[in-house]
Amino acid sequence: MCADLSIGGSDASRKANLGASCGSDTGPHSGVLGCEALRQITGYQRPADIARCLREQGVRVFHGRRGPWTTLDLINQAGGLGDPAANDTLDPRQVL
Repeated sequence: MCADLSIGGSDASRKANLGASCGSDTGPHSGVLGCEALRQITGYQRPADIARCLREQGVRVFHGRRGPWTTLDLINQAGGLGDPAANDTLDPRQVL
């Protein structure tokens, strides 16, 4: 069972290769967390375990050629931090 999204796992477990691989996480979208980043965050090695862990916590996960991926916004939404896109209007009381 996946308890939380804190970074965990030993160096040995992170280096273990269980026959499943994640592609490179480099890309033009800085808010996107690819398979390698999610592997470090969850502590799981196999892409299917990574995706299951995130889904159990309410994080929307997408599946690409290089493995599961999600965004920081989707993780924040699952954590109850709200939808940043919903703050499109400016309330004059919020201006200093």
